[in-house]
Amino acid sequence: MPRIIIHAPPAELPDVSDMDNLENHGPPTGGAIRQKPDITAADGVATSVKGFQPFYGTSAAAPHAVAIAALLLSGKPTATPDQIRTALVSSATDLGAVGVDLVTGAGVILADPALAALGVVPK
Repeated sequence: MPRIIIHAPPAELPDVSDMDNLENHGPPTGGAIRQKPDITAADGVATSVKGFQPFYGTSAAAPHAVAIAALLLSGKPTATPDQIRTALVSSATDLGAVGVDLVTGAGVILADPALAALGVVPK
C-alpha cells in the first residue's frame, strides 16, 4: 500500500534555499534529501478541548486528509490506494514555492478537486 506523508501548512513559508536550517523530514536517509511531505492538509480547526482552540499542526491536518481520502473511496469504491494517492497529489493546490517543495509538498488538498481528479461526479 502506498504511503503518503501529510503536513500542516506553516504560518510563514520558510526560505528553503538553506537546507541546513530545515526541520527534520523523517528518518535518517544517509544524507539523501527526500521529497517530503507529499501533501498539505487544512489545520487551524475548531475543537472542544481546552487549550487547543484553534488546533494547529499535523495532528489537526492528518484527520482532514484521511477524511478526504475516505470521501474519495466512498465516491469510487473500486479505487485502488495508488489511484487515491494520485488523485490527492495531482489535484493539490500549490502553496509557497512553485511546484512540489519540501515545505508544503504538492500543496493543500481539497475535496472537490480530488474527487474530480478521481473522476467522481458530485450527486
